[in-house]
Amino acid sequence: MKEDKHIHIVSFDIPYPPDYGGIIDVFYKIYYLHKAGYKVILHCFQYKDKKVSEELERYCEKVYYYCRDLSFKKHLSFLPFTVYSRKNKELLHNLLQDDYPILFETLHCAYYIQDKALKNRKKILRLSNIEHHYYYHLFLSEKNLLKKIYFLIESIKLYFFEKNAFHYADVILPVTHKDKEYVNAYYSNKINILLPSFHPYVNNSICLGKGDYLLYHGNLSVAENYDAVEFLINKIAPKVQIPIIIAGKNPPSFLIKKAQKYDHIQIVENPDEEEMKQLIQNAQIVWLYTHQATGLKLKLIYSLFTARFIISNDKMLAGTSIKPNTSLYIKNTVEEIVSTIKNLENQEFDEHCLRERSILLEEFDNQEGIKKLTSLL
Repeated sequence: MKEDKHIHIVSFDIPYPPDYGGIIDVFYKIYYLHKAGYKVILHCFQYKDKKVSEELERYCEKVYYYCRDLSFKKHLSFLPFTVYSRKNKELLHNLLQDDYPILFETLHCAYYIQDKALKNRKKILRLSNIEHHYYYHLFLSEKNLLKKIYFLIESIKLYFFEKNAFHYADVILPVTHKDKEYVNAYYSNKINILLPSFHPYVNNSICLGKGDYLLYHGNLSVAENYDAVEFLINKIAPKVQIPIIIAGKNPPSFLIKKAQKYDHIQIVENPDEEEMKQLIQNAQIVWLYTHQATGLKLKLIYSLFTARFIISNDKMLAGTSIKPNTSLYIKNTVEEIVSTIKNLENQEFDEHCLRERSILLEEFDNQEGIKKLTSLL
């Protein structure tokens, strides 16, 4: 009789609905592990009014929910708040009920990776970023003074916590070539395997032909993204005629006011998954831009599988092997971006462009990813 295959996954948030960045990676990793015959025991932290999800029961053997302690006293520690607020003795108790491997989804939920009780367990640490780099970039971008101070302190704490967490991990799974190189440089004794983010796409769903607007999409409440939107509104929009749609979660009021100055800019607030997919598919150009060359941006993967023409800056593609072609253009300066928008706004996205895009998608094959992951378990 074939023995059942089990794995514990500790997630920093409830991975359903999979509606932002790293949590998309978590959900589709669970989905593909289930398809591969694994019995997933999921542990997730519940906060921000996110609801218990019956959908997760379809793919998991068990689902445990834990409250995250967001009290101020959790800031008064040498440990990062994002880690210490996920300390929960019930989680450790549940992990100790068997000897199955444990996958910690990012440093955020790796408080127990160094616990002596887990000394003989296989412990895998997923990296969605080099976290202290990411938080330092948030510090540079943030406008609110209190948040700015928090991001700087958290960056320092994450730098020191990383050293312990990486030491106790048996395997480290970065999402980009750049993060893999970082781990190799500073933790060369570790098993360090590149594993790009999991995502919902099996095949591309790109529409041939032509759209009539430029789209920027992302979580607009995040400093990294509203920095990009400000750049688009202040520097790009005045120099182009193409309609511009900015779509995403919780846009701050200052962005809405800036956008209202231009008749050809529209902000779509909090679109659901289907509406966002339609916005991406129907756009002529999707513009991707970041000031932070950290992690793998899930909006990049979504756009590669669903969008016609893409204009990206080089930092958005950092850590991938993506090269420009007739379906994707790498442009960094205002002049380059404006010129490329004008050249593309009346072009047809044809079969040749589609073939060139297919080449770029090979790096993000979920089937190859799950083979790589299960070979480690």
